[in-house]
Amino acid sequence: MPTLYLNTLTCKVAEDWNLGLNQDEPRIKVNGEPVADLNVEEGLTYSVDKSVRFTGEARITLVERDTPDGEDFLGEHVVKGGSDTLKFTKDGAYYLLSYVVTE
Repeated sequence: MPTLYLNTLTCKVAEDWNLGLNQDEPRIKVNGEPVADLNVEEGLTYSVDKSVRFTGEARITLVERDTPDGEDFLGEHVVKGGSDTLKFTKDGAYYLLSYVVTE
């Protein structure tokens, strides 16, 4: 069974930039399940350091947690193997998430 390793998350542009905060509370989900909640500042890179086993494909979703509004959708990617850096650019945000899949 493959394992998805989520390495780092870089916040290039925060989703809440228009509020003058330049800070976000992103949540990473894999196949609909939350695997990491972070508090980030624009321009910085953060260690995620999470591994998730999956079958077939892994659907990686990034949302920004807003209270009390709920989650803002920042993007989604499907991976099956390999390694790469994914871009999440919905709702005015710009994030980079690096990952690797191992067997």
